[in-house]
Amino acid sequence: NKRKMEAAGRSIFMPIDNNPQLNVEFKLEDFLDEDFDVTGPLRAECASPSLWLKCALIYHKLGNYHKFLEICSEVLKVEGVDNEVLRRKYEGYKKEFSQVNLALAGHYIEMALKNPPNASKLLSTAS
Repeated sequence: NKRKMEAAGRSIFMPIDNNPQLNVEFKLEDFLDEDFDVTGPLRAECASPSLWLKCALIYHKLGNYHKFLEICSEVLKVEGVDNEVLRRKYEGYKKEFSQVNLALAGHYIEMALKNPPNASKLLSTAS
């Protein structure tokens, strides 16, 4: 478990009101706590999709695939919405949504390789 923690990194910083001088720090220990909800602050600050993905990837590296999928699904709910706030705050936000989709596809491919009997179902989910 310690090796997983080291692979996940130490902290993620989220700017408040899009100001890099004001940050909320999410520590690795936060992600190990089952009661920790990273989506609340991400939603409140209208965080970029790439920041959502960074948080999701920490869960993935820790082996908490349920939380990884939950966070990716949550951020992708916004993808289909014409979101003026995201457009103003993040120039490349559409590309960031693509990165979330690629991470999800990669996850399902990885799971298919680890679980050959369910590979066709997992691979169809990835596409």
